[in-house]
Amino acid sequence: VEPLDENSELWDMENVLITPHATGNETMEHTPKVLSTIQLPCNYKEEPSETKVFDKFIDDLSNHSSGVKNLLLEVMGVVISNVKGYRFKKGIFLCSEGNAGKSQYLVLIQKIIGKMNYAVVTLKSLDERFGSADIRFKRLIGNADASYTTVKELNMFKQLTGGDEVRYEIKGQMASSIKFNGVIIMLMNRFILFGLLLVVGFGMGYSGLYKTKAYATVSDVNIELSAFLYEDE
Repeated sequence: VEPLDENSELWDMENVLITPHATGNETMEHTPKVLSTIQLPCNYKEEPSETKVFDKFIDDLSNHSSGVKNLLLEVMGVVISNVKGYRFKKGIFLCSEGNAGKSQYLVLIQKIIGKMNYAVVTLKSLDERFGSADIRFKRLIGNADASYTTVKELNMFKQLTGGDEVRYEIKGQMASSIKFNGVIIMLMNRFILFGLLLVVGFGMGYSGLYKTKAYATVSDVNIELSAFLYEDE
């Protein structure tokens, strides 16, 4: 029997376990030998469906930049997968003026992984005594508005993105330690720069459904996501 969530190559769906490959996906039935705390609330289908609406959304959001588009897709891939988020040592911050589409991007990811696998946190709350109480067994943590946040320390943030064991305490219970395997995504309207942030900035704004004049710039993208995700030339 494998430890909880140990096999990063297995994705837990409602109807099956899958192992993605560039040439095709392996499937296997659920088994007590594979223990998982995070299951996506959807069924896996062998034949892919058309995604015209999503394709237009992600194209518009990235302003048709293949680099930014691939980055956004890779971030989604990491969250949906069982890959340890701390492997790329970063938190992801999406930055733009209002109505740029970044909120819909986060909402979409939340819907795919399910409410039970997502927790709302702030940088400030993470460093509070019980700030880690909500992150256990979560695939994604973050906040839809990280703007105007003042934080004196980023100790917990640095530990979570670095794969360190962190203090885990629920009020009235004995403290223990856990390692966060998920991903941190924050949305903001103004840049805040720290060395551990992967910042994707969107420009002009988002006017109407899937109609945007946003441009995007990416800083500090020297990460190795493609080492364990598909590479689409």
